[in-house]
Amino acid sequence: GASPATGAAPISAPSKPWDQAAAAKLASDLAKACTHLYDEFYAEQGVASNIGSGDEADRFRLKAKLERIEEQSFSLAGALASGKGRAETTPSVEDIGELSRDARDLLTRMFVEIPLAKRIDAARAIWVQLLPYYGIAPPAGAPTSKP
Repeated sequence: GASPATGAAPISAPSKPWDQAAAAKLASDLAKACTHLYDEFYAEQGVASNIGSGDEADRFRLKAKLERIEEQSFSLAGALASGKGRAETTPSVEDIGELSRDARDLLTRMFVEIPLAKRIDAARAIWVQLLPYYGIAPPAGAPTSKP
């Protein structure tokens, strides 16, 4: 495996040639998958605020992460749809990965096993499909949907 020193650094060459249309389609799917993540969390918490045992600070952290995932995924989809390329959109792809990992970690720490966790996993599986176009190796334990 990769040494910890390499972190999430992009691998030297993309494992898939850049395909603007394919990347834009995946980013659009990702944005759809991330729509209303925070609203859904809020609704679930409103129904039963005791769902998670996390403290209030964790709830605010999660709220911020979910809102940023939504913003970043829509920004990425818009950028790719308007013709921005791989280099310009790589930071967004990396941010979405970090944010989704952090949100999933918070949900786990808060003992929240609710539909929202499954939605984040589904969105993350779409994100993982984008990675080869950016020459980024998927993080260990990332959900993949290989045929």
